[in-house]
Amino acid sequence: MLRSLLGWELERSFEVSPEWKELQKRLQERKRIIDLGCGANPHPRSMVVVDRFVEPVQRPLGNGPEIKVEDFRKLGCLFV
Repeated sequence: MLRSLLGWELERSFEVSPEWKELQKRLQERKRIIDLGCGANPHPRSMVVVDRFVEPVQRPLGNGPEIKVEDFRKLGCLFV
């Protein structure tokens, strides 16, 4: 649909790579996940989340939502 809206012809299909499939498989097998560079959207099964840039001004483009530690606590995640 996006292709027809923009008038683009895609040169290749968007098949999922074997590496991505393997990563998803490994994530499903893990009991504990640490999400590095989580931003405001941590992995749903992460127990610990890490991000250096809490304020939008600290990020390279200077935008995006502010990271609120309280929101992570509500999800049961430890923010570092």
